[in-house]
Amino acid sequence: MSLIDEIILLSEMGRFYYSQKRYVEAIKYAERGLLTEKNSGSAKIRRDLFETLSKSYLEINKTKDSKKYLNLFHNIK
Repeated sequence: MSLIDEIILLSEMGRFYYSQKRYVEAIKYAERGLLTEKNSGSAKIRRDLFETLSKSYLEINKTKDSKKYLNLFHNIK
């Protein structure tokens, strides 16, 4: 599996768990995606990961973390 495929898979897993209201798992996969993405430089995937993290942290009432990723999301847009 290529690096970009791995990042896409982690991003999609984060989105999937978010859609299932399994926010802690969504955060786990999105954070792993961010760590892996640092080596690829894909801004679109990074933006998607930031969005998943922002929304997931908000759902578990961690507003400080949610705002952090929301700001990073908006800085990429």
